[in-house]
Amino acid sequence: MIYMNDLMKKAFDCEGNTMLEVVREIVYNTKIVYDCLVYDKAGIIEETNINFDRIMMMCGDKTGYEASCNEIRIDKLSKKQISSFLIEFDREITKKFNRKVALQG
Repeated sequence: MIYMNDLMKKAFDCEGNTMLEVVREIVYNTKIVYDCLVYDKAGIIEETNINFDRIMMMCGDKTGYEASCNEIRIDKLSKKQISSFLIEFDREITKKFNRKVALQG
């Protein structure tokens, strides 16, 4: 999570394409595991190795599992910066998986 927080800081400390580059790096390392978006920088998460029933008992729902895997903290940012990041993330993650998978609701 420290790495992810450093990426987020870098994304918002710079102008231009930097935010898009960070979004693309996050999306590149994101996969769908049991219909959950999971950031997997190391590339080691395999759905077949996960006891999802146990995780559901511990976390209570898919959102809890996603949050435990993907803690991303966004603070000291303007609403406009957060909105821009989320719009780019939604666009890139939808393009990667060829379907709407984020920011629904």
